[in-house]
Amino acid sequence: GMDGTITISGLTTGAMYTVAYAGGAGTPATGSTVAATAPGQIVITGLSAGSYTGISVTDANGCMSNIMMATLTDPTPPTVNAVGNQVLCAGEMTTAIAFTGTAGATFNWTNNNTATGLGASGTGNIAAFTTTNTGTTPIVSTVTVTPSLGGCTGTAVMFTITVNPLPVITVASTDPTICMVADGTIII
Repeated sequence: GMDGTITISGLTTGAMYTVAYAGGAGTPATGSTVAATAPGQIVITGLSAGSYTGISVTDANGCMSNIMMATLTDPTPPTVNAVGNQVLCAGEMTTAIAFTGTAGATFNWTNNNTATGLGASGTGNIAAFTTTNTGTTPIVSTVTVTPSLGGCTGTAVMFTITVNPLPVITVASTDPTICMVADGTIII
């Protein structure tokens, strides 16, 4: 992100300093003259991850401070562990899904097919639900889970919930035509 900071301290509060640094653009920009805030600091904001060299200030008398460097590192993105696919028949209950991964992460999920009985989206674990399929062919929900933590988003994982239709049968029967003789039929 662009929310990194470098704090230059040990300055006189209210005194004007010209800031210098290399490695990226921030606020104040290198070459800017700014006043040190209490408690004697200048904070450079809006920085991305990377190495910053030549960090120094020059006071109103033209005296330059020692030269420092700093390295800013993006936090490790959160992760979500893989989730197993589920295959069920219409009317069966799914197994509840408890997401695991980076501690403290929020797990947001989306579902591309609500006809299976699962909602379009949610946050956190997915409770067991009764599947639906009123058609004659299997239907599939592809669920995409994305972890987030502290403003960082991790790599999404996907899993599927397949709901097979129930077989639909018809029955035709013929009554026996002769008493006490088993000559009737049932056709399925």
